[in-house]
Amino acid sequence: MSGDTVTYTADVVVVGAGLSGLVAAAKLTEKKISCIVLEARDRVGGKTYSKPVLSGGSSTEAGAAWINEHTQPHIYKLVQRFGLDTVTQYAQGIDILSDRSGIIHTSPTGASFLEALDKDGSILNIMQELSAQSSKVDLYNIKQGNANFEDMPLSEWLEKQGLKRGTDEWAFFRAFVAALLGVEPDEISTLYWFDYIKSGLGLESLGSDGPEGAQYRRVRQGNQTVSIRLAQELAPDSLRLNSPVRSIEQQYDGFVLVTTYGDRKFRAKKVIISVPTPLYRSISFSPPLPAEKAEYVNSTFNGDYAKVSLIYSEPWWRNLGLSGIFTDLNGPVCFSRDTSFEQDKQYSITCFVVGEICRQWAKLSTTQRKDTILDSLTRMVGEKGARFVRTYLDVRETNWMPEIWSLGAPCPVPGPGTWLRLGDSLRTPFQNLHFVGTETAFIWKGYMDGAVSAGERGAQEVIEALSTMARL
Repeated sequence: MSGDTVTYTADVVVVGAGLSGLVAAAKLTEKKISCIVLEARDRVGGKTYSKPVLSGGSSTEAGAAWINEHTQPHIYKLVQRFGLDTVTQYAQGIDILSDRSGIIHTSPTGASFLEALDKDGSILNIMQELSAQSSKVDLYNIKQGNANFEDMPLSEWLEKQGLKRGTDEWAFFRAFVAALLGVEPDEISTLYWFDYIKSGLGLESLGSDGPEGAQYRRVRQGNQTVSIRLAQELAPDSLRLNSPVRSIEQQYDGFVLVTTYGDRKFRAKKVIISVPTPLYRSISFSPPLPAEKAEYVNSTFNGDYAKVSLIYSEPWWRNLGLSGIFTDLNGPVCFSRDTSFEQDKQYSITCFVVGEICRQWAKLSTTQRKDTILDSLTRMVGEKGARFVRTYLDVRETNWMPEIWSLGAPCPVPGPGTWLRLGDSLRTPFQNLHFVGTETAFIWKGYMDGAVSAGERGAQEVIEALSTMARL
């Protein structure tokens, strides 16, 4: 059955109602520039997806989870603007890690497991080298500014630093890379990894739950609320859900025709594309994207990333003096956090399953997946806590790889050898097309703050371009 024969018009069409696209649309709307936002899903928010908890007024985060008022000003400004409440990430008590041999190690929260795992000092040395090399990266001029870097697979670089596969030291770095991007060291380039570290303000920032860390604050009403509020500020009927884009045609008269899979047509002067680059491959572009951009897009993929939230009637781990931070180097609990909201009497631990471990875990049945999570936690908490692990009220699982409008999380990654040659093409406009999304951010790519700043950048590009057109 064909869709409308009417062609809808606006100054700008935004493809994707995730955080970045909605920020762009809101900024344009403020400037009295008409927008239509097309979203493939039946909801807004993209990879911000807050699932309400039946027992209270709060939610669990299936997607992006944390913000920081000190280091992430763009997202925090929106949280403040919408009057949302934030809580500090619980980080008290004892962390637990199970190494490759199944030996259990404990450490006070805020310390590290280096003493237990770093038998020859190689982890500390490599961390120092990672910090040193990433600080030299030019985030803004990729090809010219980073010509001295050899863009080899990260696994090759780690081996050159003396790290050996099959060791706890290797497993530690594999876990760290997978925790941030859902990929394995063989799959990511060293230069992109350096760039990602610098984009996130350094290793300490990326790994920390403290006041300067990436995992510091959580939004009580749910991070998706920011997108919902942004959508409510748009002009009536400007948001179209269930509208995946099939084609984008830049026409000879200077306009752009966007067609959805429902055969609805939208005509605009400019288009802002705010979907992950792997999804560009599902859109027919006419004329085709420039060769460098097309090659870059064809090289990108998202990581394997899943979250399992276990909801309880009480925070039993806190009662045992535990932080809720569990790490099993054999998986499936690659890492976890206490994601409770005490004021709502919502007590939960959210477990992250990432990288190759996630790929194998995803092949299991629903019951098997849940049981392996519970088994992993049971091994780590020992006899004192084992009886509490299975007293959950509810289990919430989200795996982002099967999501057809995401194809993984948290942020698309280019294959080895691609970033240095082609990374500059990622953000470059193509005629009347502009490109946003968290992966296009200079600072905090892969995070909500990066999504917001990228959306602001794309909107400003369009505002300036339309102003120039008006003067011609």
